[in-house]
Order: sequence, then C-alpha cells, then structure tokens
Amino acid sequence: MDGAAWLAEQPVTRRWGESRRRQAAATAIAAGQAAAARLAALPLPPIERLAGPHVFAGVRKYAEWDARRGVIVVYVRGVAELAAAQQVPPEQVEARLLAHERYHALVPHHATRAEEELAARACAAAWLA
Repeated sequence: MDGAAWLAEQPVTRRWGESRRRQAAATAIAAGQAAAARLAALPLPPIERLAGPHVFAGVRKYAEWDARRGVIVVYVRGVAELAAAQQVPPEQVEARLLAHERYHALVPHHATRAEEELAARACAAAWLA
C-alpha cells in the first residue's frame, strides 16, 4: 500500500508536501498495523446488520462504527454489491470491513480524517494477512 500516494488523492492532505505525506503515511500505517495486533486480544463488538446500502453526505457506507451505541453497523446489501463488484465472497468483504471499523472503535483520533482512514485500511490489511 502506497500510503503517501493515497494521501495525495485526499482533499485534506492533497496540498501537503511529499515529505509530510510520506511521514504521515508511515505513522498511520504503523498505527494500523499495531492496532491489528491488539485487536486479537479484544472481543468483537456487537454487530448490527441492516438491509442497506446506506448513503451519508453523498458517501456510500458499507459498515460504520456507531460510537454512541458501541456497535458496528453492517449494511448487508451494500456488502453484497461490493463483493459482487470485487468478485470475492461477501464474507471476505465483511471481514475486512469489520477489521476496518474495529480500528475506528479502538483509535478514534488522528490529525486528519484521511490519516485515520489510511490507518484503518492498514489495520484491516494486517488483520486479514
């Protein structure tokens, strides 16, 4: 995963210099990988499955951490559509989404939303590796 290239595409970090993006990416990816190791010792939070898909502020959501209720919400139809588009089993997509959302539950703050998202992606990748 080229985190610096991914950050270069994000609106909030697009104007950053290459050095700053590389440092932020390295920090975010390391945080995600460390979190994946910690997740192994933690119980899975409750999961609520809804029909979905869900669109919030113009962004399609396949799963999300609901901090207020302490649950991961999975939008089943969205997961099925994503699995079909990626030509992988829905269980594989859901596992990646659960690891991603568990990261958001475990480490809710980064300097920017883009860095948090990159770390969550790294966490999911490490968790499923």
